[in-house]
Amino acid sequence: MYIKSPLIVVSALSCLLTACGGGSDSSPTEITTRSVFTETSELQTGGDTCPNGGVSIDLGLDNNGNGVLDADEITETRIVCHGADGSDGTDGTNGQDGDPGQDGADGADGADGEDGTSALLNIAAEPAGSNCANGGLLVEAGLDLNQNSMLEEDEVTSSEYVCHGLDGADGSDGAPGQDGVDGSDGADGSNGSNGSDGADGTDGAPGEDGENANDLLSVSDATLAEADSVLTFTVNMREAQAVDKTFTYGTVNVTATSGSDYQATAGKLTFLAGETTKTIDVNLLDDSTYECDEYFLLQLSGGTTVSAFGIISQDLDINEVNFAESTYFVNEDAGTASLELQLTQATCEELTLPLSFSSSDATEDDDYVTADAVFAAGATSTTVNITIVDDSLAEERETINVSIDDLTTYVGGGTDSTDLVIMPVAKTLEGGSYGTCVTSQDGLTKCFGYGDNNTFFHLNDQELGDEHEEMGENLDAAQFGSQVPLQVSVGEYISCALFPGNVVKCVGYSNNFGVDTATWGSTYGDSAAELGDNMNAIDLGSGFTTIQVEVGNDHACALSEEGEVKCWGSNSNGRLGHEATGDIGDAGGAEMGDALTAIDLGTGVKAEQLSVGYLNACVVVTGGHVKCWGSNSYGQLGLGDSNHRGDGKDELNVDLAPGVSEMGDDLPNVDLGTGRTAKKVFSGYRKTCAILDNDDLKCWGRNFDGALGQGSELNLGDDDDEMGDDLLPIELGTGLYAVDVSIGFYIVCALLNNDQVKCWGDGGYIADGTDHDIGDGKDEFGVDLVDPLSEMGDALASLDFGTGLSVKAISGNGSQTCVLLSDDTVKCFGEGEYSVLGQPDWYEDYLGDEESETGDNLPVVNLY
Repeated sequence: MYIKSPLIVVSALSCLLTACGGGSDSSPTEITTRSVFTETSELQTGGDTCPNGGVSIDLGLDNNGNGVLDADEITETRIVCHGADGSDGTDGTNGQDGDPGQDGADGADGADGEDGTSALLNIAAEPAGSNCANGGLLVEAGLDLNQNSMLEEDEVTSSEYVCHGLDGADGSDGAPGQDGVDGSDGADGSNGSNGSDGADGTDGAPGEDGENANDLLSVSDATLAEADSVLTFTVNMREAQAVDKTFTYGTVNVTATSGSDYQATAGKLTFLAGETTKTIDVNLLDDSTYECDEYFLLQLSGGTTVSAFGIISQDLDINEVNFAESTYFVNEDAGTASLELQLTQATCEELTLPLSFSSSDATEDDDYVTADAVFAAGATSTTVNITIVDDSLAEERETINVSIDDLTTYVGGGTDSTDLVIMPVAKTLEGGSYGTCVTSQDGLTKCFGYGDNNTFFHLNDQELGDEHEEMGENLDAAQFGSQVPLQVSVGEYISCALFPGNVVKCVGYSNNFGVDTATWGSTYGDSAAELGDNMNAIDLGSGFTTIQVEVGNDHACALSEEGEVKCWGSNSNGRLGHEATGDIGDAGGAEMGDALTAIDLGTGVKAEQLSVGYLNACVVVTGGHVKCWGSNSYGQLGLGDSNHRGDGKDELNVDLAPGVSEMGDDLPNVDLGTGRTAKKVFSGYRKTCAILDNDDLKCWGRNFDGALGQGSELNLGDDDDEMGDDLLPIELGTGLYAVDVSIGFYIVCALLNNDQVKCWGDGGYIADGTDHDIGDGKDEFGVDLVDPLSEMGDALASLDFGTGLSVKAISGNGSQTCVLLSDDTVKCFGEGEYSVLGQPDWYEDYLGDEESETGDNLPVVNLY
């Protein structure tokens, strides 16, 4: 137990131990940290307050520790008045006449009485209140009638509160004897009985007043270290006595415990006639436990009651210090890392404990600022706040070892050091058909999934995420050199990034983006000479200022500040929008630059937002209209048929006649409904969605397993009565609307305005733990629902990603869907084919289709 170091001066106790074997132990008493002092002064007779005189007692705390009770430290003044003179006693027997004026000799003391039953004393703390304004002690006394050395409740004969010393009772005045002079007043005793009247001497002069009993005896506090074995109290008789004087003494627990901290002591102390000094020894019990100063009370009684504290002082026992955790993780933007240190025992005083910091990858002041551990007095734990510097460098995780510097009695234990790991902070999420890339706030990009075509911007051309050893700090980071990407887009055969200065750089199959294969080979990005600052920029022509780049399966498109779109790569189904099917970018650069013309979107039409799907592309253009081109096998272009656009062929796959076009003004706007326009368009795997100006969400194209959320499995957009007002908005729930959309192979997910996610389609790819298809108009047994849309709207539950977590971003165009959560972690669900989940334990398995794989149990992708 922690007790601060007090010194208490007790002026008097009200309970007398008479001829007893010693006081009993009591429960530990909480005491204050400052010494209590009393000062007394005599009051003269004749005053208004005390007509017969008395004593004024000042009480207070020695706040400044100077050992003197100053005027501003007095908290209470008590007045003890002498009682009125008692009536005359019975006349004494006449003595023989003595010589005139000579004092009569004092009578001899009476013989000591026989030992009586042992008296016991209990002392307990009394809080400040009506009994003691400034707090004090409750003292209970009585006889040990049953001889069990314990003061039982029915044995208590008196209960007194010792606040700052109890008032002693005045003794009765002696009566004058016959023919003699009056005897002097009896001395004021402390709780003592009046002595019998002495015989009057003949013509003797009055004797002097007797001395207060408390003035006869004194004992001082004694202090000794626990390991020094014997603590000695010195008891002083203020002046030698003519006869032997015997006092009873005993020890009482305060904060020290008899039997474990010291050996209880009780007995009798006799001053022989003429002796003025005696000692009492108390044996201390040494242990190896770190402890603060501990107190017990020595009580003496017998015609007087005095006491003193025995103080067992702190020694050099060890107090062990440990970190609460062996490793602490903190995001770089957290500002502060909090490390908890714990002590085995409470410290006795405020403690500043130095800490040492070392790191091979973090730099003091540039990455973190050191601090020491400070424990408040009485504390068993403290928190050290380490300042984390948030810089703009694209850094991997940085590890700092923090260790405890031992002091004399404070020594590091089993966890005397800890690792503080500063983690990159994920900011953006980009999901492709067969991989996902996460970029930190400082531009550190890491990708997982199918990387066989060097599409992850580093030299590793393997699947990443199928083994634990290749995740976390072992997961290769993209090698972008000195520049930080503004945007990253990843595909199966080509990946591109947009850098400051409107620069686009790509890796993957060389013939997809104009790289000279004779110089660089069939794959670009598979050597150090093709990465980092050495990576070549894509030539998109003069005056083309790129603001967005998007990648499909094996083609890419860029949107310029001027509202133009240029595409390159594989061109099957006319996905490049040039009314042809020949690939662009496979002629050693001859087809790039100014030779690469912008897509004809129509007279005066400019693109405002671009989305590239698996085999097609869409744009939001002037006026909020949507135009799409490329593959249209499932109606994903939303034009009421299944004819491809941009390939230069008609519905029978016959080349268009000269002068006939399907692009430009001949490429219709997607009919979104009467008066409706689009805020944003999303192209995915054979499906397209748009968030409309009224926040409605509409989707069209391939509808396997209800992926379009319409309560059926019919493809939409390939017939003329399925678009416009005939295409109903997806029901997301009361007051909810989509702010972002992820289109996978088999499902569609929406990030909602409440930062939650809802998904529909093939249940095996949805992390709701049911494996039940949603949005197809059927129940879990494949039976048609009475209301085909009864699974949608308010009935469609948001996905649970963990306690208290919300969603910041969503992405995924393949068999995986990934979310960036409010704690800056990434979680993915779906099928782990090609390692796209970043979870080795679910390689080519489904994650999220069982209840045990949702919420807090859905694992975090180990990126850093």
